[in-house]
Amino acid sequence: MLGSFHTLMNLLGAIGTLMHDTGLASILEKIYGGNVVKLILTGKSVQRAIRGHLLLEKCLNGMLVSEIMDQDSEFADLVNECEETYTTLLEGKQASRSDLSDKKVKVKQKLEERKRGLAERSRTSKLWLTYMKMVKVARMLILADRLGSWSRHLSAVGECLSIFGAAGHFNYLKSAYMYLQNMSNLETRNPEVFRKFQEGFHVIRRTEQCCAGLGADLVIEQTLMRSLKSTGGLIRGSGMTEEQRTLWTMSSPVCSEYNIALQDFNHHAFTTSEQHKDSTEARMTRDHLDLRKLEERVQTYNPFSADDESFRNIVTGVEATQNVNVDDLFVVGQRMVDKLVGQLAFTWSFKRKDKAKTLGDAHAVKISTEESIDTALLFQRLIVISKAGDLSLGDVLEFELGPTPFAF
Repeated sequence: MLGSFHTLMNLLGAIGTLMHDTGLASILEKIYGGNVVKLILTGKSVQRAIRGHLLLEKCLNGMLVSEIMDQDSEFADLVNECEETYTTLLEGKQASRSDLSDKKVKVKQKLEERKRGLAERSRTSKLWLTYMKMVKVARMLILADRLGSWSRHLSAVGECLSIFGAAGHFNYLKSAYMYLQNMSNLETRNPEVFRKFQEGFHVIRRTEQCCAGLGADLVIEQTLMRSLKSTGGLIRGSGMTEEQRTLWTMSSPVCSEYNIALQDFNHHAFTTSEQHKDSTEARMTRDHLDLRKLEERVQTYNPFSADDESFRNIVTGVEATQNVNVDDLFVVGQRMVDKLVGQLAFTWSFKRKDKAKTLGDAHAVKISTEESIDTALLFQRLIVISKAGDLSLGDVLEFELGPTPFAF
């Protein structure tokens, strides 16, 4: 099994890599600190990354819908009718679900038409629409685990392949590719396991609540690894020798039985709340406030400007060079996936130059190896100049600027 949690972490890291120097970090800093944003873009802070990306995606979708509503009154009426029907269903009243489905299809078609027009006109818009698509893939991966849907899981992993390839995450690209190949033949190789997976047994449920499926690797992190690192664990003074590992592993089931017996004896038990923490009033209030902050920032740096045909960082305005192709990352990634066909995955090696070129790659500073600067001598000269008196800015700018001091 391919660990879905670590696949999600890698996907979030790939999104951060591909969106480097596009303005995404500056926008997320509106609701998170700078150090946290770095962890979000590397995929290390999973919960914050998911929340930030979903809120930003909602802002971008809301901006597109608002623009269409301002231009098309019929579309505005359709959206308002959908909202009214949805509110009626939430209140427990009777409403036609078929009508709602038909209206949703029409809204989706109009949105897709708008997105195609933006992508054809502006590469900046195309990049941010691609970002929304990557966030959608992450949401599909999460939803597949929560619902325990085997077909959704395989489909989501398949969508990740191009993103991994474009971002240069070659190890996960190979592993996911091999995983999909093996799982596609599971029905004929092991029908019993395939039937169990179809019934949702490829995920673990620690509660009987709806949408509570978890990836096996996530459960291992939450239980086994937590026990290893908490008080009484192996890394807390017991040691990691083979004898200690064997003793700890064999004693864990016994300790668990004692734990359950003590809970029953004291009439106390560790249980989870029926209400998910994301649905609490405090969390919803914070989400609403952060959503407003993101909307203000996105409206200031609109990636879907109608009169902008450039390809640039939406915050700094720095334009990309001609070799940047991150807006076509799914095409670039698919070419890398196609190269794996007929090859031995774990012996085949990719070239870094084949991955997508991001805006950050285009502005990387190249340091010449021909010139060597003696930093100590440079510092001494600066000290002498500083003691000689104040320098006139006009006098300094009379000299030609260069990458290295001409005194060297």
